[in-house]
Amino acid sequence: MSEKKYEITSDKEFENELFCNPPELAEQLESLYEEIQDISDSKIIDKLNELIIKYPKSPQIKDYLCIAYYVRGNRKKSLEVNEKILKEHPDFLFARLTKASILIADGKASKARELLGKSLELQDLFPGRNLFLRDEVTAYYKTAVRY
Repeated sequence: MSEKKYEITSDKEFENELFCNPPELAEQLESLYEEIQDISDSKIIDKLNELIIKYPKSPQIKDYLCIAYYVRGNRKKSLEVNEKILKEHPDFLFARLTKASILIADGKASKARELLGKSLELQDLFPGRNLFLRDEVTAYYKTAVRY
């Protein structure tokens, strides 16, 4: 077994480049994340849909919509959005992990394994990458441990 080597970063510029977030969207992400957690915010779904139209290349803003639906108790719509993200952005790890987590929770761990990879090593899912966000690494291995 060969040793896996990759670097971990928290660099916002790398994150925005990775997720195709232009500067004007990147500036909004932190406050948007807080807004999606506030279940009393009834306008956030519309706001996110408008941003998705404006920034269709950003999987992150679509992921925020997925989370917003989930936080508001609309699991069905959340899953629909996540499936759409997986189709449009197959390399967006967070959508893969969301689906894996749901499969694990629903007792379908063997299907989750397909999303996590045979080796349960992050780098094996993305062999061309040697730099990962800290949040990607943390989320991946939390999900792998749950598996």
